[in-house]
Amino acid sequence: QLALLKSLAQELSQQLEEATLKGRTVGIKLKDIDFDTTTRAQTLPEPIQEAEDLYRIASKLLLRHRPSLPLRLIGIRLSNLCEGEAETERITIDRFL
Repeated sequence: QLALLKSLAQELSQQLEEATLKGRTVGIKLKDIDFDTTTRAQTLPEPIQEAEDLYRIASKLLLRHRPSLPLRLIGIRLSNLCEGEAETERITIDRFL
């Protein structure tokens, strides 16, 4: 599970770098074999983008909430996005339209 989370963090970090985005809230989504879904998130004081930072926070969230059943889905997300250069500017949907 942690190896998959690390791979997801690297993929997300690459996408963020390409879009020149950073974010402050790291979240994970877990779905077990009974299709029960759990989400956990942590908001940070400063925006991040690096895979190591994403993995560190996401793995802590996962380890705090160890599911009792095997997982069928693990996801990682980053929200409270801002431009990589202008860290205080919030991103709106208009940027993507």
